[in-house]
Amino acid sequence: MNFSKDDDYEFSFDELVRTFHGAPLFEKPEIGNNPFTPVSETPPEKTGDPIREIMKHIVGDFENGDDYTIYKNLVQAVDMSRIMLDIIINEAVQKGYIALDRDGDIRLQPEGKKYAIQHKLVNA
Repeated sequence: MNFSKDDDYEFSFDELVRTFHGAPLFEKPEIGNNPFTPVSETPPEKTGDPIREIMKHIVGDFENGDDYTIYKNLVQAVDMSRIMLDIIINEAVQKGYIALDRDGDIRLQPEGKKYAIQHKLVNA
């Protein structure tokens, strides 16, 4: 921004105000797909995928050093009813992503770790 020239003053002032408000005159286009990552390795993400939502929390607990996720904490962390949560947990158990221990706590399984990498819930 150059305010030293009278001819460019109005443009420079507009650019300054847009910078403060995070509203650029032109938006940069989004970066395209990485040409070195095969498309088959990154499955398309469904919007509103409830398994991904619960796995994000379970994987987050695991990455933070916890070997299990407490069911009650998961109920509070996700934005869905307990009934829906129980259905999604059962589906994730059937797919081998998680297992439930005797106390009802949730443990991440090897298939769940693969899921986390494939769906980019963690940095590989």
